[in-house]
Amino acid sequence: MLTKIESEILLTAMSFVQMEGEYVLETSARIMKDANKILSWFDVYSKNSFISEQLHKDWVEKNLEPISLIPLLDEIKVSFLSTSKFESYLNMPDKAWSVFFTITRPGISTDGRNALLKVTANCASGPPNYASLLLLEKSVHFWNVKSTHGLYNQ
Repeated sequence: MLTKIESEILLTAMSFVQMEGEYVLETSARIMKDANKILSWFDVYSKNSFISEQLHKDWVEKNLEPISLIPLLDEIKVSFLSTSKFESYLNMPDKAWSVFFTITRPGISTDGRNALLKVTANCASGPPNYASLLLLEKSVHFWNVKSTHGLYNQ
């Protein structure tokens, strides 16, 4: 089950990438680089990103198994889809202009001030098609997206 802090982080990220009104996979996504390889710390590290090894490790560990995102429905208006519906909707001609999102569960730094997650967006008819890492930072009362790092963009 998602913690209150994880829910706050996810809602901030979902608003940032404008998921409202779109289709979202109802479970957290995997953090794979490709079919058989998890994104390593070296894949996401940069001198300017502030992604610590500990934050990356927490993110990986939390995403080994998917978790339901449906409890977020009360907070943001999206259409959550099961994996089978998500995959079939992607190929429906009448959904060609819809955007389909996935999002990982956030990893959280030891001090609770930073969070890391991955978002993907796909549209059969063209852009947006991307995967991005979002690094969030806790201010006094709110989470804010501090930086993004594109993994791919088509």
